[in-house]
Amino acid sequence: MLELVQSFANYLDKVLGIDVIVNSWIKINRLPLFLRDKYQFYDCRLLDRPFVLMVAKYEEGDTPVTIRKHVEKVLEIGGCEAIYVNRSVASFNRKRLVEQRVSFVIPDNQLYLPAMGMDLREHIRKPRRVIGKYFSPSSQAVVLHAIYLGVGRENKFSPKELSLVLNYAPMTLTRAFDEIESVGLGDVRMSGRERILQFPKNKRELWDKAKPYLRSPVKRSVAAGANELRDYPLAGFSALSRYTMLADPRRMVYALSLSQWKSISLKRLEEPLQLVDEDAVSIEIWAYNPFSAGLLECVDPLSLYLSIAELEDERVEAALEELLGRVSW
Repeated sequence: MLELVQSFANYLDKVLGIDVIVNSWIKINRLPLFLRDKYQFYDCRLLDRPFVLMVAKYEEGDTPVTIRKHVEKVLEIGGCEAIYVNRSVASFNRKRLVEQRVSFVIPDNQLYLPAMGMDLREHIRKPRRVIGKYFSPSSQAVVLHAIYLGVGRENKFSPKELSLVLNYAPMTLTRAFDEIESVGLGDVRMSGRERILQFPKNKRELWDKAKPYLRSPVKRSVAAGANELRDYPLAGFSALSRYTMLADPRRMVYALSLSQWKSISLKRLEEPLQLVDEDAVSIEIWAYNPFSAGLLECVDPLSLYLSIAELEDERVEAALEELLGRVSW
């Protein structure tokens, strides 16, 4: 904790050229216990003006609205304005803190001190715009993977780690991080030399916010014999019938990535669906590697939802609502 306070003092000295005097705060025992559990408090003077430093004990802080209430409580008890200090704050929460007029400092990143007329950002790259209407396949795969694995402080994602799971090159995933951050879905920061992506802790909220940028993973559908497809996940209405009460389709449907399709040498057997034998199956070629959904041997429910959602059919719509209900939010 003292290291973070020192970083705070060094940061203000570097960017503003002012000395920061920090001491223990004598009024700390007047604060409610829940605030003392969340923060370390220090008396601070900036240009002879008194402040109280609220130094977060945990990097995953409360919501900006809650932090504002904490600041108001400190002001009520201590009689002077508080400055919220944390090692990192997600970009979308930084914006909300500014909207709430909460003074805060993220050492080596940003300070916002409205009482002193200061709003300074450093080392925060201007996010790149998403090219086109939708995410790239790699960005979509990252978001869905994060929803299934879990979001929030406990899970942080790096290009190197995700490359082993999603089968993309780290450079491709670096570009995916830029896309995701550019629309405010996640926060990207540096940890040593590695970029780290972190999402807010509510998975359902992430899904709802991401959905306008997501699309069907299906690039095209072909038909082929079923002999070499037993190890690949069911997709389309075959998968939906496993998840819900919808009836099985006439043809079994499987999902493969383009590389998987090529690797099993089925391309030469491709024919128009209406010309193949009765025992043939339908193959969906996906823009990213299909996720397996465990014992059901189906594609993951969210990708499945996206692959079917544009169909206008009341029975299908009801089945898709049931499908979303099976997701562990």
